Amino acid sequence: MNVPTKLRRDGQSIRTLLLQLTLAVAMIFAATAVAAPAQAGPKPAPTGGTQAAVGSAAAPTAVPSGAKVLGKDSVFGPTASYSYSVYYYAPNYVEAYYTVYSGSVSFGVYCAGLGWYNLPYVGVGSWYSWIDCGAYGPATAFRFLTIG
Repeated sequence: MNVPTKLRRDGQSIRTLLLQLTLAVAMIFAATAVAAPAQAGPKPAPTGGTQAAVGSAAAPTAVPSGAKVLGKDSVFGPTASYSYSVYYYAPNYVEAYYTVYSGSVSFGVYCAGLGWYNLPYVGVGSWYSWIDCGAYGPATAFRFLTIG
């Protein structure tokens, strides 16, 4: 392409003007690409699980390092009887060690950005459950639901 090099009134050539215009468009494109945030996908759901409290999942004899005791009690009710110890690791992780003597129990944690996240019911036995609120944290409360 033959671009005329004739000077404009202010002394700038058309070729220089086109080069500056191309550079300006490229800079705008680059700035937009850098400034545009990456498309955020949906937050990952909280995670949790329950397993028999034996071996490495057995209840600790002392408060675990870095944990805060949220609750420790025994409940003897008409639908279920159980005892528990619940530990909190800031800001999103809660774990519970509990023994169900009768009925069935479900452990749940309130994740501030989601609401209650409950695990499946378990029956008689000793159990270890954990819930990580993840992006929906912090974890602010816990509960046990019972059926008998």
